Amino acid sequence: FFGNSQFLELVDGARVEVKGSQRDGHVYATRIHINVEDIEFTGTITAETTPDLVFTIGGKTVKTSADTVVRRNGDEQTVSVLYVNQVVEVVGALLADGTVIARRITIVTDAPGGYFEMEGTMGGKSGTCPTLSFSVSGYQIATTGSGTPTVFDPAGSCSSLSNGTKVLVKGT
Repeated sequence: FFGNSQFLELVDGARVEVKGSQRDGHVYATRIHINVEDIEFTGTITAETTPDLVFTIGGKTVKTSADTVVRRNGDEQTVSVLYVNQVVEVVGALLADGTVIARRITIVTDAPGGYFEMEGTMGGKSGTCPTLSFSVSGYQIATTGSGTPTVFDPAGSCSSLSNGTKVLVKGT
């Protein structure tokens, strides 16, 4: 696929340019460029469907693929960190049926009190296990050993955490 085209954009009625060779009554494509309109918008995720990772944002159906890049504060994330009530900016291809195939999704804000997940490198660590504070991509993270204690995976890994360690943080 050429020119930021993605397989999901290849639908009935799409305008395409194909480069290839004709053999046995078929064209064997070596390059496919799908001509679709680009769209960019910001909105709140109001619904999600898993495992297909299809979202509704501002009334638009947004599909993701393995080629979709998700970023939070500049750090690349997986699409699994996207949740209902987050405000996101979407850049993608607008299909004839109104569906958007996302090329890039940037998390603008998270829902206060909502689920939160991100990957990044920790810095500014202070405290002692299991009560730590540190930052990841500008977010202040706090762990606790009381109330609902923080779970460190693998078990016992709290003491091995240090500045510069890549972590996956899940919480509220």
